Amino acid sequence: MKIKTILLFILTIFLMCQTLTAENQTSRHIHLVYDDSASMIRWSATNTAPWTWLDRWGQAKYAMEVFAAMLEENDLMRVYYMSDHLPFVSTGFANTNAPPRITIRGSEPPNVRVQRIRNTVTWASYTPFDPVVRAFNDLSASDADERWLVVLTDGAFNYLAGVRNDQLYREVNSRLTDFARNSDENFNIFLLAMGDDEDLERLASTITPNPRIGYHFVHARNSADILRRITEINNQIFRRNILRLRNEDKLEFNFDIPMNELFVFAQGPQVRISSINSVRGNDVFYPEESVNVRFSEVPTTNPRWNDPNLVKVSTELQGIVATFRNIPVGRYRLEATGAQTVEIYYKPDVRLGIKLFRRGREVRNSEFIQGRYRVRFGIIDERGRFRESELLDVITYNATVRNADNEFDITDGDIVTLKPGDLVIDAHAQFLNISISETMDGLRVYSTFEGFKRWLAKYWWLLVIIGFLILIFLLWGLKKKLPRIPKAPIITVTKGGNTEIEQGQYRIIKKTRWQPLRPQEALIKVSTEADVPKLHVRAIGGNQMKLLNADRFTPERLHDYGFNIGGREITNNFVFNNTTQIVTTYKIMNQRVTEECSLIYKKKTTNKNTKKKKR
Repeated sequence: MKIKTILLFILTIFLMCQTLTAENQTSRHIHLVYDDSASMIRWSATNTAPWTWLDRWGQAKYAMEVFAAMLEENDLMRVYYMSDHLPFVSTGFANTNAPPRITIRGSEPPNVRVQRIRNTVTWASYTPFDPVVRAFNDLSASDADERWLVVLTDGAFNYLAGVRNDQLYREVNSRLTDFARNSDENFNIFLLAMGDDEDLERLASTITPNPRIGYHFVHARNSADILRRITEINNQIFRRNILRLRNEDKLEFNFDIPMNELFVFAQGPQVRISSINSVRGNDVFYPEESVNVRFSEVPTTNPRWNDPNLVKVSTELQGIVATFRNIPVGRYRLEATGAQTVEIYYKPDVRLGIKLFRRGREVRNSEFIQGRYRVRFGIIDERGRFRESELLDVITYNATVRNADNEFDITDGDIVTLKPGDLVIDAHAQFLNISISETMDGLRVYSTFEGFKRWLAKYWWLLVIIGFLILIFLLWGLKKKLPRIPKAPIITVTKGGNTEIEQGQYRIIKKTRWQPLRPQEALIKVSTEADVPKLHVRAIGGNQMKLLNADRFTPERLHDYGFNIGGREITNNFVFNNTTQIVTTYKIMNQRVTEECSLIYKKKTTNKNTKKKKR
């Protein structure tokens, strides 16, 4: 438990350093001071036999292998070995300014990085503080965005140039405090002390860390204490992006946002990682990078502490670090064998979106009209839609707007008033120690009049279509209001026999309810002796007409005159067809005379002299 927990602490620090998206990759330098002194191998309160052989050296070296395996492309790690600052007690001289023994770049292949740690074996001796000073000075001169100083030691410091041993621990604390206080907010110091011997207790009682200035001290006396302290540090300072297993027995997990990278660290004898398989599909993802990390067998080149029969080797320390990339949303299963512990760390593949809304509707083009807009920020999917995920935790947004000659800061949901001129919005989102950015540029805000002109030039054809449709609608409406002339019947009266009949065409104009207008009647006249009434008719549709004054054509009213339409007697509500013969019978000088007239419907004819007047 103690070994695994120490390793997780180092791994956690590393992962927190690296959880930035590739779009906004931060440069980071990590200076690690490795205590390869004899007290990491064996220890005695009297510094004489009998010795207690320890595996602290193997724990720390195994952790460094994992640390090197997880480096990203832009990372730089320098390792300072305390044995390179070996003091020469007999002459009072020490090499207090040795450079780092190993420089590892994340751009190197993972197996090359790991082998450089594993193959480096040094001369174990004292525990000087000088390499910490050198590592700090080198790191202070770095122009990296983030700088991390990590010290792995059992805390038994016994040399610092120019400082007496009785003042050493107090000076160590003073130096570390000054280092943190005089550095910027992107500089952090971690001192991890492992063990429970007297020297370490003296150091722990002297150290006064100050997390507010970036100075952190962890004293792990035993395995349970290591776990508790590491958890405490993670909660206070770091955020470990651990992907929780949905089913630990089957190694199943899921996520609702796409992943840029998954780092899988599995430990156990003969552990192997083959792939990540989709539970509900056929997708299979193989590691793009994979490297084995394992225990070391040789602690030092110093023969005094290199007896294979006595050296304690942590043979249980075996693991594999695999990197998977570009995995879409879904539910998956890790195909691994021989794993006793599995940790999965994730880096989401998300983009920051900027949207402007006016009157509640999103404005999607790059040209805006002056006015008030609500600005929204959010994580967007491949379709450009805002989405949320618990894996992103709490997200904070901030942005700078440059419009015309103005520049001001806003956050999500703020309302801004845009003026005519150029528009640029720089937005930033922070979550899980990840920082992503998005810029909207090349935008232009136009005045209302300019915007209308640009819109008109772009959509003139649409206005033409709309105008045409409006014209058709107006004409249709006008037609509904005017008399329906196209279907208005025309009665043509033709002369027959010697009867005096007023000839001509008479238009009966109908409306939607078939109300006739003047002239309403077909004027049929016979001789002066013939007192035949005029026909009053109304068009009722279906090429039919109705006789409105049928009561005036009864035999009682006509006496000697007979009158029929289409050979039918006249009755109330008399209706006749569009082409019908009107027959009038009368007597002249004792002779019966028959006159026939035809009522014929015709299409519309123009008659300017005809007045149209409502009844």
